[in-house]
Amino acid sequence: MPPPETATDAELSRRTESRFGSAFGRLLRFLVRAPLSVALAVLLAVNWLFQGHPLAPLDEELLEQFGAGVGPTLEDGRWWTVFTAAGFVSGPVEAIVSIVAALLLLGTAERVMGTWRALVAGLVTGAAGYGVGIGIVAMGAWAGEWWALLSATVVTVDPLPGIIGALMAASAFMPRLWATRTRVAVLTVVLVFVLYDGDPQHLYRLFAALAGLLLGAVFQGNPSTLRPRRSSFREVRALLATVVAAGALGPIVAVLNPDAFTPFSLLSANLDPAIDADRIGARCDRFSSAACDEAIIVASTQGVGPFLLTMVPVALLLIAAWGIRKGRRFALWLAILINISIALSALIAFDVAEAVAEFQAADVGIGELIVWVVAALALPVAIAVLLFALRRRVALPSPRGGVVQFLTVVLVTGAVLSALYFMLGLTALSGFVPDATIGDLTVDTIKRFLPPHIVATIDPLMLPSGTLAFIAHQWVGVLFWAVFAVASVALLRRTDSRGSLTDQRLMRTLLERHGGGTLGYLGTWRGTSYWFADDLDAGVSFRLENGVALAISDPVCAPERLDEVVAGFVAYCDEAGWTPVFYSAHEATRAAAERLGWHSISVGEETRIDPTVVAFRGKAWAKVRQPLNRGIREGLTTVWSSWRDLPLPVQGRVAAISEQWVAEKALPEMGFTLSGVDELRDPSVRLMLAVDAQEHVHGVTSWLPVHGDGRLVGWTIDFMRRADDAMPGVMEYLIASATLHMKEESLTVLSLSGAPLATKPVADGETPPEPTAIDQVLAFLARTLEPAYGFASLFRFKAKFNPQYETLWLSYADPASLPAIAVALSRAYLPRVTRKQAVALTRAVAR
Repeated sequence: MPPPETATDAELSRRTESRFGSAFGRLLRFLVRAPLSVALAVLLAVNWLFQGHPLAPLDEELLEQFGAGVGPTLEDGRWWTVFTAAGFVSGPVEAIVSIVAALLLLGTAERVMGTWRALVAGLVTGAAGYGVGIGIVAMGAWAGEWWALLSATVVTVDPLPGIIGALMAASAFMPRLWATRTRVAVLTVVLVFVLYDGDPQHLYRLFAALAGLLLGAVFQGNPSTLRPRRSSFREVRALLATVVAAGALGPIVAVLNPDAFTPFSLLSANLDPAIDADRIGARCDRFSSAACDEAIIVASTQGVGPFLLTMVPVALLLIAAWGIRKGRRFALWLAILINISIALSALIAFDVAEAVAEFQAADVGIGELIVWVVAALALPVAIAVLLFALRRRVALPSPRGGVVQFLTVVLVTGAVLSALYFMLGLTALSGFVPDATIGDLTVDTIKRFLPPHIVATIDPLMLPSGTLAFIAHQWVGVLFWAVFAVASVALLRRTDSRGSLTDQRLMRTLLERHGGGTLGYLGTWRGTSYWFADDLDAGVSFRLENGVALAISDPVCAPERLDEVVAGFVAYCDEAGWTPVFYSAHEATRAAAERLGWHSISVGEETRIDPTVVAFRGKAWAKVRQPLNRGIREGLTTVWSSWRDLPLPVQGRVAAISEQWVAEKALPEMGFTLSGVDELRDPSVRLMLAVDAQEHVHGVTSWLPVHGDGRLVGWTIDFMRRADDAMPGVMEYLIASATLHMKEESLTVLSLSGAPLATKPVADGETPPEPTAIDQVLAFLARTLEPAYGFASLFRFKAKFNPQYETLWLSYADPASLPAIAVALSRAYLPRVTRKQAVALTRAVAR
């Protein structure tokens, strides 16, 4: 391919001005479409910058004047503070979060339901959130509840209640998919902060969100918008993963807030790894056994090791959320068991927290601990029940070999670490505080693998004083769960996704029987997976990348079964936790997918010729006829053969031509639907070579069989390579020669395959359609990648053969999956990119 043209200085200047103008235009359009969100963001920024020092908290005088709470709002009768509190922020972190939320969340609400509705929703839901929340805090304080008494003294400024409420109201105007996602994500995150953080502002946000749900139904005049809707398996798994991941963040929220009196925060405040064993021993000598026990409990929960062990459920829940998103049954049961253990540990941790508080003389009442335990129980129990109820939606089993490997690694690791700790303990039984027996050491060995806030109060209460034994006491559990986490990830990544040789043979049989379109044979290549209908008379070839099942072109089946097969493949992917996509599909498949409510994007144009009507006469064929005649004059001959029938020297020359072509580009060689030398070895593939009298190979093309009605009807071009010293126009010569060969065989289909990111030319008198946003993105990609891979040049080359055009489609179910699909396609086409190749690609694009 010739090098890209070098742009002149004037042309570069025009491009720069165009790009800046386009960015400025997008900014203006955003400002026009979301004036409310921009105005709120500016107001918050101004108030933050001029309230005093930007890095300092809000001035006390301003806080008392504009903040909301039981004191100013109820006791002082300044009801308007439920509105003014939304115009200020309490500090720099809150300012950044609120400004971003105003632009993104409120901006989304404004664009979805309009500025006036967003304004009303923000004011109404913000006031409702503050009003209801303050009322509940006041009633709790009147009843003497500790948390309410403490919260009643808090004065709050926070714009998030109104922002969150407006977003929840706007969810009533969103498509069902996005409405469900928005509501689940917002409510789960807000609820986590309510249950794991002691600040009353989270309660105000929760009530604002609930008010937003109701207001959205009022705006729509349709209460059914509040009704749960049926979702696909894939969407249910995504929502469950969101809930599990949000629940896992609860303990982290508690840890990050040292003012929240919870077992997590109390224990995480004691991260000093230097345990004074002498101090504990002295306490056990001078005081009662109860005081000694309290000292050992506190020491058992201090240090980096115990803290990391306390966070084990968080890490495993995040891993489980990822696995649930992939539809893995192991991840579901892992999440259920962990949530149950968290709920049980909340009950046991009550004793630990009480002991810690007494030892530290902390002013923590029994009531506040009960409140935390109840709150900690509510969320994990609810999540466990939800997961169990929807367990059939997450049903993809793990490969048996992977399960065996997982169990072996976990059990062996546990046995080795248990034996290590037990042997170290045996060497220093008298070094424990208090002295330990073999039975005590046996029980303590088991306790080392459980979070300390669960087992710290369980007898025997003992602590080693020896250095090695103490290190093992703190770290064997952490090491075990680290191995468990790594083994879990490895198990969840294992899938039996590659088609067997038996499946490949069956797919080839179906292609010969039903056809599968001009690109169907691409589905027989290495790395392809297969789905077959129950009667084994229909199937789909697909490439699994990044959780996306990229179906290669069209399903292989009888035409009357197309809708059934498309739906069957979609259900199979849904059950497996994959995102189904039909890539480079023809019109019939696109129509079948859209009957399921899918969307489609044009990803290229296929060019076809009917060899039986081609004569290479007239002006339109001059660019093909001239290379054909020149090749004949120069004594070139063509060879139509399979790879195995070529002489070994010729095979070597073909391989050398391909390697030279790749080396000259210094770019990543693309795969997936673009073949290399390995694909030429397929016995069903035919090669057309241009060879001169000295047996020098000038060029080579490969052709994939196309079947219809149980017989061969044509060929599709795939591999094209030319030697550096080849005759000019050798590719035109080869394709023209192949056309004549197929004409002699009375074949009716010659496909020049697809041209990625190409658009067919508009016929005379036709008006091109208005480009959509996706069309603009694809056009940008085509322009960007043209210097590297020459897609447009390839399309213009094929236009020489006066072909018929057929659009190739990318059909998908969910617009939100387009980023994942883009990643999957990039991994499929560029599976092995070296750093040097990546740099070369970047430079080619930059030129």
